[in-house]
Amino acid sequence: MEMWKINIPFFYWNEPFGVDDLSLIGLGVKYRIYKDGDNRGVFYGGGISIFSISWDYTPFFSSTTESISATTINPKGEIGYRINWENGFTLAPDLELGYTIGTVEASDGTEADFGSAGLSWGIGIGAAIRF
Repeated sequence: MEMWKINIPFFYWNEPFGVDDLSLIGLGVKYRIYKDGDNRGVFYGGGISIFSISWDYTPFFSSTTESISATTINPKGEIGYRINWENGFTLAPDLELGYTIGTVEASDGTEADFGSAGLSWGIGIGAAIRF
């Protein structure tokens, strides 16, 4: 019997050291379907996330500041395998493939090399203890 799992990831980060004014915020929703049921074995799924960046960046040895801001949307799919041990420890490596909609640009029009529009991918591993 298949088992469905829904996750709502959220994160916020504000640069704590005062070097640059940087804040990041993201929110999404994703689902997983476990073919073997019981939250174990092969899983696949998909999701969508929205990401916002605001950054007043000052390059090293420069007195000028660039303002970088963007909002991107990233639909994605994933496939992986969850391993559960009797002691409750679990590992879940996965591969993600997505597409970023939106561009990350500086105030002078320069587009970011990474994190901007186009194909995106990721490799992850989740670790948890189940009670």
